[in-house]
Amino acid sequence: MERKCMNPTCMRPILGRSDKRYCCDQCRSAHFNDKKKDNDLNLFSLIPKIQKQNREILMVIHNKYGDHAKVSKNYLLMIGYNFVYQTHSMMDYNGGYYQCCFEFSIKVIDKYWVEVSRNVKY
Repeated sequence: MERKCMNPTCMRPILGRSDKRYCCDQCRSAHFNDKKKDNDLNLFSLIPKIQKQNREILMVIHNKYGDHAKVSKNYLLMIGYNFVYQTHSMMDYNGGYYQCCFEFSIKVIDKYWVEVSRNVKY
């Protein structure tokens, strides 16, 4: 039975020891570097993608309904908004809390409704 290299891009036959998994050191290190790169890429690229998607959703709502548009939380969830990821948060002088996604913000009005607006100083 002929054994093949475990590096998916190589697949050359393995010569030597019976417990050898890769045909050479370059294949071994390339395989592990590719696996590590995939794990790091997923971690660092997922959050900015979600934040950009949130920004696009808020921009569409702002352009469609105008500044200080009141929409339901269920509507935002239905069109794909993720309340967990935000770029920053603010508080106004009246104690209102804003979750911001780049230049757009959401102010929680009550349990079911939020207000979407554009930050003035951004």
